[in-house]
Amino acid sequence: MTPKPISATKELRRILVPIDFSEDALRALQVAHDYFADADSMLIVVNAVEAAEAVSNKFGMRDKQIDTIVNNVRDQLQTLVNPLRSTWGEVQFVVQPEKPVELILATATEWKANLVVMGAHGKSVLTRTLFGGTTYNVSRKLGCSVMVLRK
Repeated sequence: MTPKPISATKELRRILVPIDFSEDALRALQVAHDYFADADSMLIVVNAVEAAEAVSNKFGMRDKQIDTIVNNVRDQLQTLVNPLRSTWGEVQFVVQPEKPVELILATATEWKANLVVMGAHGKSVLTRTLFGGTTYNVSRKLGCSVMVLRK
């Protein structure tokens, strides 16, 4: 019996890819597309807008500035994903000013993701221990499968 390609498995139909525009994240998006894109699959692209924490509330404009940042990031994600869109059954974007781990975990749960495909930034054990690592924390806490891509 010939094994089915990964994209043909019914268990892996909701694929979440966190994108921070790093080389590792862009490679994760390409791998997700190459292996899992088909008319029955959903791509969920997530970006946690961390820059929002640095926006001051000078003149009471903080919310408007954060909305502008979120909309700009969403536009960038759509531009990035548009060439891949036709091969997916559905594409969703989640862009929010939140900590990456929290947003990825919440989005994966909300959208019932079957797989999260992430790039590893290659932090050292010491850095991960002291500050935590997004990839490490997501893979430890998430209820679905996580594919971590290293250089």
